[in-house]
Amino acid sequence: MRLLPVLVFAIGLVSAQKTFENEALASIASDSEVNKLLDEYQNQVMPSSLGRSFAGGAGRLVQNMLDGRQLPPGIKLTDFITAQGTFDTMGFLIALKNALIQQATLAQSVAAQAAATTTTTAETTTTTTTTTKATTKAPRKIQPVVKRPSAGRPSAGNVAAEKHFLEEVQQTAGTNFTMCKQGMGLTAAQFDNSTLTPCADQSANACEMVIRARGSARRGVRTLFYGRCTYEKACINNVRQNFVGLNKRFHQCKPHNRLSYRYPHSECTMCTKISDGTHNIVLPDATTLISTNGTTLDLVTAVNNPETYFAWTSLTPMGATFETPYSLY
Repeated sequence: MRLLPVLVFAIGLVSAQKTFENEALASIASDSEVNKLLDEYQNQVMPSSLGRSFAGGAGRLVQNMLDGRQLPPGIKLTDFITAQGTFDTMGFLIALKNALIQQATLAQSVAAQAAATTTTTAETTTTTTTTTKATTKAPRKIQPVVKRPSAGRPSAGNVAAEKHFLEEVQQTAGTNFTMCKQGMGLTAAQFDNSTLTPCADQSANACEMVIRARGSARRGVRTLFYGRCTYEKACINNVRQNFVGLNKRFHQCKPHNRLSYRYPHSECTMCTKISDGTHNIVLPDATTLISTNGTTLDLVTAVNNPETYFAWTSLTPMGATFETPYSLY
């Protein structure tokens, strides 16, 4: 009889661990810079071993979700569990990014030393050869290189997305389209008109809004918004991360009315065109996600049906919110 409480406690620990691992996976997938650093790190390590913060069956799950990519040393999942029993997503991402940057710097230093050693050896060899051999060779005729017509083309799967991107960059939005809703970790009500501000980088050609939610449909969901100016190419890459894989439970972006105790976290990236103060306004009020020229999209409708509005397709690589009627110039 005494084994029953111990068994229940153990099952609870396993369930909590799974939840934290899922949140770690979702946070990694949500940050394109971390993903890039993680890919570069794989060239420095043997992919045979798992990340040091996971082990056993859960480790194999993490390896599959990250396509076999290994995490850097010093990153332990338990270090980011707060006193309230929640997972510190931002702390985890910052620590992971710093560890990856440290590994990249170390690799560059080692490569530079190796290159210097190779150069010194090559110079010594060249000097010795020149001294012992006085043979002069006629210069070899260089044949012109003829490029094939297909050189430099994007892969077939990305043709539509790249074509769309180039067309949007070439559009003339007019001098008044210079603003985005900008802010970090604000509620929908806090994203009022004061946060619609000009982009510091006037070459930015898209507005990005990240919608982060935590909780459950039964107990309530807390939603925060992160807005910034960006570029269409960057927004395409982030939108592609919303729905990765066939198992919807592990999607980074989940319907808010489907969040649960086991899967309490959702992070959706949406893109819109730059605003002029009248068109393409994100969160004009606490219940509207976007308003353009009289057309509005209800916030609850969008977050409960994210694949309809935030999904990447070959025809809408930045999601439906970037297209007419929700965004226009």
